[in-house]
Amino acid sequence: MEVPETAEAFRSHMTDLVQQYGDIELVNLVNQKGYEQPVKEGFERAMALTAMDPKLAQHCHYLYFDFHAECKGMRFDRIQLLIDQLSDQLNKDGWYSGSAPVSAGYGAAAGPTKELKKQTGVIRSNCMDCLDRTNVAQSALGKWALNNQLRDAGILSIKETVDVHPEFMSVFRNVWADHADTISKAYSGTGALKTDFTRTGKRTKAGLLQDGYNSVMRYVKNNFFDGDRQDAYDLITGSWVARRGAIPPLSDTRPLLHRSMPYIFLFALAMILAALTLPRSSDWSIASFLLLWFLLLAISGTFMWGNGTHYVAWPRLNPPHAILNYSGNGFRSKQRGRGMSISKIVPVKKRRGDEIEMKRKGALID
Repeated sequence: MEVPETAEAFRSHMTDLVQQYGDIELVNLVNQKGYEQPVKEGFERAMALTAMDPKLAQHCHYLYFDFHAECKGMRFDRIQLLIDQLSDQLNKDGWYSGSAPVSAGYGAAAGPTKELKKQTGVIRSNCMDCLDRTNVAQSALGKWALNNQLRDAGILSIKETVDVHPEFMSVFRNVWADHADTISKAYSGTGALKTDFTRTGKRTKAGLLQDGYNSVMRYVKNNFFDGDRQDAYDLITGSWVARRGAIPPLSDTRPLLHRSMPYIFLFALAMILAALTLPRSSDWSIASFLLLWFLLLAISGTFMWGNGTHYVAWPRLNPPHAILNYSGNGFRSKQRGRGMSISKIVPVKKRRGDEIEMKRKGALID
């Protein structure tokens, strides 16, 4: 989506980051093909506008890294290519280093920490959800910074890395993987993808199968359960505020036909399974019986597939009408789930006048 507010929002975001952290290296990890391509191009257009502001252009730097293309074939160790490309900027921004007098008990600091080196910039990385690819990249960046901090502290030699300390690396990798899982579960309902690499340093077939399972669960939860999750976020963050006299947006305003199709589908499926598994009490062929229920199963299934947007668990407090009705620039996939010719035959329930008026005032949301 491209909306007029995007450019100003991005500029404000960059201004805030620069004020807080100094130099910002923006690392974009999305694909350059398919439905992620418009995200890449939109990001780069926003960066081009940022470059027109001298104050921001001085501190904001952009790097594109096609993660899936560079690390294809489960070669996630090739994330080192990204670190190599960022090396000049990373060394320029530096890393924090400090020292403090240590007391005799339990290694606690006996006085204030003395700052020896200050970090003057950060990496702002993103993929699509900022969960999986982003975590792999950030864990590699974290290891790079830690190596340099431990060398400054005299714990590692100049050419030594934490990789030669397997016990420590096990802790380090699991900290990052647990961190990824925690954020991912809050956002998507499943653990993060690619954490087998984060935990072990290797991409495995078992990890690939786990990613497949998590991807399927994400699809199911995203389409059928995440509406309530988003409502909870909107309520807690104040994005939606209850209004006196407003009707709670809990009623199902879909046409009866749309609401009944899942039940028809499940009943037809149950009848087919019963016919195939239960003992037969007649010598008559069940072909006609099965044909009837297979026909109903196919009709109801096709109808739900063609009208899929009516069966998605949309947020009810702040429904995404602007997204569903958007017709501007952006990626255009096949318009699945937006309706079928058969649905045009069935009249949609007309709203009552009071419903329309409450909807206009924002008191009723469907």
